[in-house]
Amino acid sequence: MALGNNPQCVALGEQPFGSAHGMKDFVVITLGYGLGSCLFSNGRIHLGTKGFAGEVGHTCVEPNGRQCACGNIGCLEAYCAHKGIIKTAQELLAESSEPSLMRQVEKLNPKIIAELCDQGDALAIETFRRTGDILGRGLANYASITNPEAIILTGGIPHAGKWLLEPTEKSFEKHVFHNIKGQTKILEI
Repeated sequence: MALGNNPQCVALGEQPFGSAHGMKDFVVITLGYGLGSCLFSNGRIHLGTKGFAGEVGHTCVEPNGRQCACGNIGCLEAYCAHKGIIKTAQELLAESSEPSLMRQVEKLNPKIIAELCDQGDALAIETFRRTGDILGRGLANYASITNPEAIILTGGIPHAGKWLLEPTEKSFEKHVFHNIKGQTKILEI
């Protein structure tokens, strides 16, 4: 392969040298301004017929949900990437009169929201809980179809740490096909 997208390049590095060392079947999810993925199957990147295999960011997780930049409705990316997390925070602030440090921030971003989680802000914590719940469902669908050894999360969003990862793992285990429950590792790099 001479050219690849960001998740494909990450997968090519993680398999021989990183957290996927020795694995033949894993998924890389890049979470930042977008949500990209790469399916590494049987020791190789699976590209599909036209090279678009693994576009989990543009699978529907919320029927009648948010408009995605791709033009579809309810895509995983519209909830779990940068703009989606900010939108969730804004929705929570609008539907609640609960005090929140997020109300004092002129321009919210996922990093600031994670910092406010560390300070105990309940609405910031709920922002990542909702995000993790949806991400876990999306990853469970992906894993139920592909049965990977691991799902590797990379990019800026997973740096929210436990605020994102704990609800993601809980939702993943709740929704993944029972025959593979407890068998797929979720790793953050």
